Amino acid sequence: MDNKGSKIDFKVLFESAPGLYLVLSPELVIVGVNDAYAKATMTKREEITGRHLFDVFPDNPDDHAADGVSNLRSSLNSVLKNKIAHTMAVQKYDIRRPDGAFEERYWSPLNTPVLSYKNEVVYIIHRVEDVTDFIRLQKEQYLKEKIADELRERSREMEIEIYKRSQEIQKLNEELELKVMERTVELELSKEELKKLNLGLEEKIKERTLKLTNALEREKGINEMKSHFVSMASHEFRTPLATILSSLALVKKYNESDQQENRLKHINRIHSSVKNLTDILGDFLSLSQLEKGIVEVDNDIFSLNDFIGTVVEEADGLTSKKNQQIIHEHYGEDKIENSKKILKNVLLNLLSNASKYSSEGEKIHIISSVNNQGVSIIVKDHGIGIPEEDQQKLFTEFFRASNVENVQGTGLGLSIVKKYMELVDGNINFFSKPYEGTAFTVEFPRYKANLVP
Repeated sequence: MDNKGSKIDFKVLFESAPGLYLVLSPELVIVGVNDAYAKATMTKREEITGRHLFDVFPDNPDDHAADGVSNLRSSLNSVLKNKIAHTMAVQKYDIRRPDGAFEERYWSPLNTPVLSYKNEVVYIIHRVEDVTDFIRLQKEQYLKEKIADELRERSREMEIEIYKRSQEIQKLNEELELKVMERTVELELSKEELKKLNLGLEEKIKERTLKLTNALEREKGINEMKSHFVSMASHEFRTPLATILSSLALVKKYNESDQQENRLKHINRIHSSVKNLTDILGDFLSLSQLEKGIVEVDNDIFSLNDFIGTVVEEADGLTSKKNQQIIHEHYGEDKIENSKKILKNVLLNLLSNASKYSSEGEKIHIISSVNNQGVSIIVKDHGIGIPEEDQQKLFTEFFRASNVENVQGTGLGLSIVKKYMELVDGNINFFSKPYEGTAFTVEFPRYKANLVP
């Protein structure tokens, strides 16, 4: 084969590449476009090459809120000025069809400079991913949730009753944990004292549980939300309460026979069960506060990179038990203005889920990026994933995926996270494949009211 025949035709390789690529000059003139990009934008290479980018792709004149041109221009100017790649948030940028009408499209763009040996920008590679189908799916989910608002409004009276009963049980659990720990440390309770405590605690638990059950039974049939609560509470409360009662009886037995090791083992079981009940009640209280609009939204200006580092350290208590590792990567700017308290609750909830539904030794990734258009934080795991048929219901209150029956939970965590994000003018999306893992993405403005201070 001669020398010509052995040369690689890079032009053919570029034009046949599977991604969506456009090559621009520093003057934003189109100098190259691959087949996938032309197909996705309903254009022809020979018709757009040599033309200015925004002459070929103007804003939709029928969409008065269209900002695709201004956002893309800002990103490209940033690349020209700073000579580094710039990742844009998901953009609504409608495409003009051959018949002249505009078609709604959403894109995830990345603009990367090509530098000369003099460190000057000679080209800009504009790569995009068409995420229109994903965004439309999220809109459909939003409409379904809007329909559910009427049901939530009718459940106000029931929520007040649940809130009262939850406070009573939480108080009882705190009393129970304190008394059990005091008796364990002392190890000097007489047989009659332990028997009295045993009977008293058992009667209190039965009395409080009976009151809650009766209150819920009186409200039976009011609405679907209450039915969810009764089903979940009866399942989630029964196991830890039974563990507490049986373990107290064994503590009494082992105290008589002076078997300290067995006694401490069951004390730990009691402590774990009480913590499970407290976590369940915590979810109920958070949901109730959010629904009543009594959650305080603080305002801080801080380093996102440092903040996530602190959250990761706090989450180490969750992941270290399973020998898991959290890896954080940050891109772009750093300083933001938002509520540390709310963002901390959101990230801890997502990290807890990632750890809970991943195997031992797995890695959990946090990818954060900041630009003037907003903030994006991705929490990605390699766990069991979410079945496709369950994904549309994932943010519904009390809903749990069909593949997590053996994992403790209330089905409230993600619905609480979604409400938290609404408080900071943000949103949450996800992408998941069964047995491959799940990635949750939260996005929100960089500054309050999206204004740079």
